[in-house]
Amino acid sequence: MDHRAEKPGKIPSNAVLIVDGVVTLAFFVLAWLAFDHITADNATSFTVEYTCLLACAIWRLVVAVRLAAKGHFILGTASALALGAAVWGQRSIGPGTVPSWQPE
Repeated sequence: MDHRAEKPGKIPSNAVLIVDGVVTLAFFVLAWLAFDHITADNATSFTVEYTCLLACAIWRLVVAVRLAAKGHFILGTASALALGAAVWGQRSIGPGTVPSWQPE
């Protein structure tokens, strides 16, 4: 058992990580829905969807910085790399995109 004194009113770090995880899962679902709508619809503008993807990217950056600041450098770096891969790969996703393992 950990007997270190916590500051009154301070949220335990485990609770912060759990909340971050739940919010991250919500953003993953939001990103999936946005990508699904972008690839399945024939609309000419996807402003709402791209705004949702931008919000997901900002959250991923916040999580990466928080993890690195708390000493979880590997997880922070993995989060930053995932964000970079998503931003790089996003440019090839558009209406009519078919999922495939083969590069185009």
